[in-house]
Amino acid sequence: MRVTSSLGGSATLAVTGATGTVRPATATPVAPSASVKSAPAAGAITAPLLHATSEIELPKGDPSDRQAPSAGLLRALPRRIRVGSRRGTLVSFTLSEAARVTLSFRRARGRYFARVAGQVVRTLPQGRVRVRFNGVLGDGTALRPGTYRVVVDAVDAAGNRAAPKHVLLILR
Repeated sequence: MRVTSSLGGSATLAVTGATGTVRPATATPVAPSASVKSAPAAGAITAPLLHATSEIELPKGDPSDRQAPSAGLLRALPRRIRVGSRRGTLVSFTLSEAARVTLSFRRARGRYFARVAGQVVRTLPQGRVRVRFNGVLGDGTALRPGTYRVVVDAVDAAGNRAAPKHVLLILR
């Protein structure tokens, strides 16, 4: 059985026995794609390290463009991470057009969220995109452990701003 993640990863699994036990398939090895790294140890089952979307150069803006980009299907996988970990989390979402995306952070303070200085900025293409985040901001400042709201803002080449979207992230 071939299993594919919505974030682009894939694996081959075999269901064996009447109990429905799922085990990695060994009879038909799958050649890893260029973006998937092999497992570090024989017999160890680890998820491939999915890569963030590469940045692009934002095309020249059309002054007559009045339609704002839209960001949707926002999620963070995994939602719990250790600050500074190698894997971190992937904040994934869809963009209706190429845009300059800013990830800003707000830390939970009781019932409210307080803005955190610093942000992560990327220029991303249209479609499903991913931004890797490991708890360290663009200026090198590490966030303290806690619960954060990650706010995604997108601005297209013409200066139109998308409605902000947010997702919760827990840093340990």
